[in-house]
Amino acid sequence: MMTAEAFYQDVRGALARLYPGAYLTSWSGAEWHGLTASFSRDYVLFSPLFEKDDTRRHYNQLVSLKKIPMAAKVGLIQVDSPAGGFTVADVHRTVVDMLYDPVLAGGDEIIDEVWDNYLALPNADTNTLCRYAAACGMPAVLTALKERLGV
Repeated sequence: MMTAEAFYQDVRGALARLYPGAYLTSWSGAEWHGLTASFSRDYVLFSPLFEKDDTRRHYNQLVSLKKIPMAAKVGLIQVDSPAGGFTVADVHRTVVDMLYDPVLAGGDEIIDEVWDNYLALPNADTNTLCRYAAACGMPAVLTALKERLGV
C-alpha cells in the first residue's frame, strides 16, 4: 500500500503504478502540454485494459478512468519520474482523446481553448490528428475533426 506522502511526491508516477498500461491524456494531457490555462486537480487516464469507465479517489485525488476501444500505441510518450515513470499522450493524441470524450475533457469551452492553442503550435498537424484517430479506431473523432476543419 502506498502512503499519501509517497503518492503526492509523484502523483503521475504513482498513478502509473496503480494503473499499469494506462496513460495520462485528455484534460491531464492538455495541462501537461500547456494547451490550457485552466487547472484541474483531477487526473484522466485512458486504457484499453480498463473493464469500464470509472471514477476513483486516491488520497482525495479524483482519477477518471476511460476505457478506449483499442490499444493503439501511437502518440504516447514515456516520462521518467521518481516513482518509476509514467506515460502521457503527445500533444496530437491529447487532442484526439479530448474529442473522443468531450465531457471528460472539460466540455466545449476547454476543447475550443485547446483546439486554438494546438493550431498555434509550430508542430500542429491536422493530418496527424486524423491519422491518430483512424489508428485508434475512433470514427466519431474523425467526424469531429472534419467538422472543425470544415471538410
